[in-house]
Amino acid sequence: MTDDVGKRMEELSAEAVVDGLPEDGMMDIEAAPVGPQIALDILARRLPKASLHLHFSGSIRPSTLRLMAHERGVDFGHGAAGPDALYDYRGFVKFIQDMRRSASLMRDTESTRRLALDVLGAEVDGGARHVEMMVTLGYYLDHGAEAHEFLGAIDSAFETAAEAWDLTGGVIVEFDRGSGGDRAREIAEIAGEARSRGMRVVGVGNDGDPLAVPFAALAPGYDVARDAGLKLCGHVDLPDDVAPALDMGLDRLDHGYAVLYDPALLERVVASQVPFTICPTSNILQMPGLTPDFDSHALGGLVEAGVNVTIHGDDPPMFFTDLAQEYRAATRTVGWGPEELAATARRSLDAAWLDDDDRRERWNAEMDALLADPRWRLGSDD
Repeated sequence: MTDDVGKRMEELSAEAVVDGLPEDGMMDIEAAPVGPQIALDILARRLPKASLHLHFSGSIRPSTLRLMAHERGVDFGHGAAGPDALYDYRGFVKFIQDMRRSASLMRDTESTRRLALDVLGAEVDGGARHVEMMVTLGYYLDHGAEAHEFLGAIDSAFETAAEAWDLTGGVIVEFDRGSGGDRAREIAEIAGEARSRGMRVVGVGNDGDPLAVPFAALAPGYDVARDAGLKLCGHVDLPDDVAPALDMGLDRLDHGYAVLYDPALLERVVASQVPFTICPTSNILQMPGLTPDFDSHALGGLVEAGVNVTIHGDDPPMFFTDLAQEYRAATRTVGWGPEELAATARRSLDAAWLDDDDRRERWNAEMDALLADPRWRLGSDD
């Protein structure tokens, strides 16, 4: 203990106390502002935000996945390696295999509900107040799931999450891009019927191999979903994907960093202010040959250009991250302070498919209170 610290402890011991505590309830060493780095770490986790780009299968924690495999007598072949060895990105083919492996463990409604709650709880711990969880329905149907029972189990998880955590949100039913337009139409019809039954199905999207079929081939599915009153989003991974998605009237674009390669398209995107759901760590670990770190990631260019950027985790456990960590990494990349970090969280809430202005006002008030808290505000120069 240094002399300065020892002297300060002596001063504290002489202060007026009530039931062993200072009159205001906190000692100076407890109430003082924290440093700028830790302040941003904490705000990145505590700011209310929406998680809008989150894949169900890829978001199951490895410890949970291994526990369920153990309970079912399934050996994933990793021996004594830690649970996170289940997720080790080594190419898109293995990535899809890992997703399908998770799907194979959901053999009944209770296990599906349990895993969905695990995913939602992790997002809540990262500061999410609203979650729209992507479900590539064909994966589960291929493993024998009945569509409405399966979606009903996830809906039940959302109901519990609403009661326990005051979480809002629902399911985005995704097409497997490689299955083509006719299958997309079938999946959209299932999604529309689930919504008509009162399930929390908020929209449709697409996932899968972007090289399989042109984005425009999915139009039959999007047309059906739009007619059913569902919102539309989609993975636009290639430069040629963005324009068709805009032409089809998608409400949000997932990834979409390729717009930086086309100035005219970038200008159109900025003018439209269609929200982009950006997942930096996912992109880096999947494409290190293109973007090996945050400094080379498209995030900075998108922000500088004025794109309506929101930050998300994609498949957080698969990429060893979480929602809060993505926000914190973004601050280091773009140079955001507390106000800019909060503005990004507000954009995510504005982009959420939620018709509840009262909740948004409450979340915004909570953000204002966090920014005004001297513990974080006074240590805000990063």
